[in-house]
Amino acid sequence: MRERVQGRLILAHNAAFDISVLRHTLTDYGLDWPACDYLCTVVMARRAWPTLTAHKLNHLADFLGIALDHHHAGSDAEACGRIALAAAQEMGLRGFGEIHRTGINPGRIAPGGYSPCKGGKAPPRRPRVVA
Repeated sequence: MRERVQGRLILAHNAAFDISVLRHTLTDYGLDWPACDYLCTVVMARRAWPTLTAHKLNHLADFLGIALDHHHAGSDAEACGRIALAAAQEMGLRGFGEIHRTGINPGRIAPGGYSPCKGGKAPPRRPRVVA
């Protein structure tokens, strides 16, 4: 698995949970952690659409018109990727390499430790609307 993610960008919805599971599983099996950055699509969605009442995967899929067979790995992963692309476009990014312009700092996992994906200082709140 390390060869598939080493040096790449991982996207996950609620990445704090997924990366935690990855770290603990690798540690439990005595495997080295890969070195890679990751972005949380919850963090991205909150920055892109701060007025939505919910930023759960199924709510965002509905909002964006993305087909989702919720809690099926392939469908969840595809929706996550589509949400990340839509959020990047909404924030005016030409690619994920520009994510720092939004105040979002990617997380990082590496053999020496990890750091979480953070949203930085949030923009001023606007009234929430239901999507």
